[in-house]
Order: sequence, then structure tokens, then C-alpha cells
Amino acid sequence: MTPRPLPHPELTDEPPGPGTEYRSNYEWGRFEERERERAEAELEAVRTALTREIAELTDALADSARKLAAADLLLRDLLIRDLRNH
Repeated sequence: MTPRPLPHPELTDEPPGPGTEYRSNYEWGRFEERERERAEAELEAVRTALTREIAELTDALADSARKLAAADLLLRDLLIRDLRNH
């Protein structure tokens, strides 16, 4: 039986599994390193998206707070004017 050709460690993203042979711990280590780098990149993308979303929500909340404060001042002013007129 002829052994299966071994994949080049830089050309495969396939995990070792049944029937997959790795020539050395180096190849297995490279696979794990690529998977770790891929996972870290995905996590960084999620962190970036969440940071952006949090910033947008924080800005919207601050804008709403400013509008609420302005409305409160307007109502107080109107109430004071109404009390002075009666």
C-alpha cells in the first residue's frame, strides 16, 4: 500500500484527522498556530465592531441626555412664567 502524500503545512487548513498524517510536530504546531491566528483575528474584528457600536450608542445617549436637559429647562422656564402671570 502506497502512503498518502503529505500536505504541505503552508497549503492546508485541514485539521489532522483519521488518515491524515503529519510528518512532524512542526506541521501540527503550524496548523495550531494558523488556527489560533485565525481565531484571534476574528475576536479582534468582533472587539472592533463592538467598540464602534458602543461608541455610537454612547453618543446617542449623550445626545438624548442633552435634549432632555434642554426640554427640562424649557418646561421650568414656562412654569415660572405661568406662575408669574397668575
